[in-house]
Amino acid sequence: MNERVFNMRLACRYTESENDMVDLEVELLEDGTWKVFNLDTETAGFLVFVYSVFTCQHMHLRLGCAEHNLLLEAATGSIHLVANEDWYLAQIHVDFNCQPRSGSPTSEHISSITRRMMNCPVSRNLKSDVDCKTSFRFEKT
Repeated sequence: MNERVFNMRLACRYTESENDMVDLEVELLEDGTWKVFNLDTETAGFLVFVYSVFTCQHMHLRLGCAEHNLLLEAATGSIHLVANEDWYLAQIHVDFNCQPRSGSPTSEHISSITRRMMNCPVSRNLKSDVDCKTSFRFEKT
């Protein structure tokens, strides 16, 4: 079976309030090399979908953190998405590493934010047989 594998990564910096983004860089792994990903009218539809899943997760992460008064300095993230040869999704793994600016994350905060991320509208529309994993952590400063 020919799997179709997609990998993206991002690096983001935030402002001091509400975790608004001030700098976002997204890269796509193509032929073993990370290349800057620029979304435009020529972007293949499935790549738009991969990017949508990734950025939806990121949005719910940063907004969930803000709701718990966890202000972020920066974050890095990755998505690994696998589709079968007929383009049906088989696996989506998303992971983020956050650098806090202020606040003290608790296990309850992490559980709440993870639930919010898993309820992202894009993720909620995936079939139940897709292997979905969402994770994030805070770096110790």
